[in-house]
Amino acid sequence: GFDRWAVIGHSWGAELALRYAAHHPDRTSVVGYLSGIGAGDDYRVPYAAERERRLGPDLPRWTELGAHIRTPEEEHEWCVLQWRPDFSPGPAAEEHAEALWRTRPPDVEINATANRELWADRATEGLLTLAPAVACPVLMLCGADDPRPWRITDPLFAVLPNARRVVLEDAG
Repeated sequence: GFDRWAVIGHSWGAELALRYAAHHPDRTSVVGYLSGIGAGDDYRVPYAAERERRLGPDLPRWTELGAHIRTPEEEHEWCVLQWRPDFSPGPAAEEHAEALWRTRPPDVEINATANRELWADRATEGLLTLAPAVACPVLMLCGADDPRPWRITDPLFAVLPNARRVVLEDAG
């Protein structure tokens, strides 16, 4: 029953929210772009380096778990290791990753094939080409401690006609 609504997305969902707004401007009132990764793949190398640094001595175990089909117990361990670097470094990062684990539906596994397919739009329609069509207000929220450097959103921010960006200190 709604004619227009706010569209909010996190990470890849932030890109999806912008794509939706570009294709459906009559239905989108505002976009919340939370910890998106920008319009290209420039985040990959610095992200991998920072993730590895933050994993520290747990990096070999994370790599081992990611290389095979995991038991349910291993899935839990791998997800917590995978998610921990996304939070601001410190003792609370593990607690936040565990809390995130508790919110996931039971028996859901991270599926690399599905993740790759979610990105298929990037190959056919560049976000920097679409972004100028997003006329509604866009609030970009980035964490200063995000392992994906928030500066990678600079090119996207530059072409969005009605965007504001806020960088939150001490936030992943």
